[in-house]
Amino acid sequence: MEPKTIFHQIYISNWDSQLATEFINVPDENAIIAVSIDPPKHFTIKVYEKSNLIDSFISQPIKIKNDGAILIIIIWDGNHIVDLMLGKNKIDNYKNKNIIEIEAVRNKIIKSNIYDEPNILEKCSEWMAWRKKYYSRPKPLSKKNTILKSESEQKRELKESIMSLVDLHNDVFIANKRYKLADIYSLLRRLLFWPDETDKNKIYSPLLIRVAGYENLPLPVYATPSKNSVKDLAKIQIVIQIQIDNQMASTNQKDERMIIMDLQEWLSQPIITTKNKIYRVKDLLFDSANSWGAHNDQSIPFFLDKTRNINILSDNFLFILIKNISEVAIDLGKYISNKME
Repeated sequence: MEPKTIFHQIYISNWDSQLATEFINVPDENAIIAVSIDPPKHFTIKVYEKSNLIDSFISQPIKIKNDGAILIIIIWDGNHIVDLMLGKNKIDNYKNKNIIEIEAVRNKIIKSNIYDEPNILEKCSEWMAWRKKYYSRPKPLSKKNTILKSESEQKRELKESIMSLVDLHNDVFIANKRYKLADIYSLLRRLLFWPDETDKNKIYSPLLIRVAGYENLPLPVYATPSKNSVKDLAKIQIVIQIQIDNQMASTNQKDERMIIMDLQEWLSQPIITTKNKIYRVKDLLFDSANSWGAHNDQSIPFFLDKTRNINILSDNFLFILIKNISEVAIDLGKYISNKME
């Protein structure tokens, strides 16, 4: 496995009663980086390559003072784990018997309604201008024998799509009817995926974003911005971006590091980054719908497969992320619908 720095964020709840738990199982090309908590309360990191254990690191004893989120940073030099950090704290190996106390970032709702914020228009202005440019008026018809839908019809379709998403969210994420995930993949792509301007072959026109363009509305969310600049990302072979309490965006501010940004800015943030590619949330929307939703391809894109194989506690990251995207889409869909009335 090549030298790299791996970032991962987990949520700690009731540390004193925490039993042995595998928190993270991050796949790399031919490798797995597994992070677990083992009695007597230390972190264990194991690196497997082609199913063979090639290195391990057992930390000094850890004490987490409170419930909340902790950023794990693992530095791999190509042969060994050379550094482990929990937040800003450098962690020694098990030979150091001193207990290190760490304060987690508390996960509580600081601000409960983003639409009450006075600066959402300013924070979303760049993407509002983009939507105004592309969706403020119907595009000319490009196909013969077609009729352009009215704006009122498209707004009705948005309301009905959000109602469908609410039902599917309840079925999949509450009633655990996971066989309906295919419908969510398709619906999220229909609502939220837009092609890059450089990709002339994709002509998707996402319903929620399009109607927001008609109405010239902001699509604000609270989210934690990527910590790395494009320059930094070029130096890091793989970065796993997982945010506070596995909730990457919300209409409630749950942490001071969550800032207001436009939905499209959040969907453009990276999940996995290599030297040659940045895999974004919007890319995952497109790939998941093609693999299991609107299409059912025989192959799965490489980075989508990596995302679904990141395990967090009892579930995989893809499932948690799709749940979060669904909840954000529902909130913003209702917001747009209320503004249209």
